[in-house]
Amino acid sequence: MHGWDRKQEFEDLALEFLDSLYYFALLLTGEEHRAEDLVYKTYLRASHAPGCFVYQSQYKVWLFRILRSIFMDENPPEAREVSNGGNVEEKDICYDPPEGKVDRAAIYAALNELPSPVKSVVILKDVFGFDYKEITWILGCPAEQAISRLRNGRNLMKRSLKVCPQNVLLSGGR
Repeated sequence: MHGWDRKQEFEDLALEFLDSLYYFALLLTGEEHRAEDLVYKTYLRASHAPGCFVYQSQYKVWLFRILRSIFMDENPPEAREVSNGGNVEEKDICYDPPEGKVDRAAIYAALNELPSPVKSVVILKDVFGFDYKEITWILGCPAEQAISRLRNGRNLMKRSLKVCPQNVLLSGGR
């Protein structure tokens, strides 16, 4: 593939995930301008290494990992957890709960009440649809930790929403 073709392919694939990356950056930083800077740096880094990535199906995971790596590199350890200022708003992400299950506003309110350590795992799994392997790669944590955080987050959401376990919370209880 020629340089121009690779550049165009990168731009087409990368732009598809712009909104998701921005929301994740906002979740990490808690500030719009810092989130925008983080997404910009992510695209800049990724655009200089498009040949390093081969599988289109994993492109989103790769971009999320780059974004989180930049965030980790630029922030001291005490500032690396998900920001409580990064509230989930309906305008930030697209999610339509199943008819008759739970009100959208209630879901976003419950997500915002989650403690920082579990919020990112719940968002990555139930909103963005990543699997456990992808989540552990993005967050750089053991699978057991991701599974535990997801279970805790979902339990907190159920209590907050007063939803019985059979109801689908976010995306089918994956």
